Amino acid sequence: LNSTYSGLNSTYSDLNSTHNIRDKYGRLLSDHFKKPFVDSLELLEEQFKHHLFSIAVLAREKKSLPKETMQNIICELCSEQFISTSILAELLQRNPNSIRQQYLKDLVDNTRLELAFPQLKNTPKQGYSTVDIKGG
Repeated sequence: LNSTYSGLNSTYSDLNSTHNIRDKYGRLLSDHFKKPFVDSLELLEEQFKHHLFSIAVLAREKKSLPKETMQNIICELCSEQFISTSILAELLQRNPNSIRQQYLKDLVDNTRLELAFPQLKNTPKQGYSTVDIKGG
């Protein structure tokens, strides 16, 4: 338990540090994540940020969407990376708590999304990524 706690503290240090290693798109890289982590829109490369906003355009334009449509948009945003709840909220123009309760919990429960911090399900810094489907 102590080593797990130390690992999580180290992971949080990665998220809080200003000396982070980032990929060419501006996503945080860490040994603690198996995928890059979008933790700041300001640090993203402009074209990549535009790409994320273009995925979320329907959610941004409409106050109400069918649940499945919103879930599909979230899964597309979270493809190949972890994205924090606050960044998803900004991209989708929705309340972070509403996103968490109405969409993210179901997507995780149905194994469409995975958690960046599975040991700390309710952490405000939680990140979500689309589950890779091993196909044949």
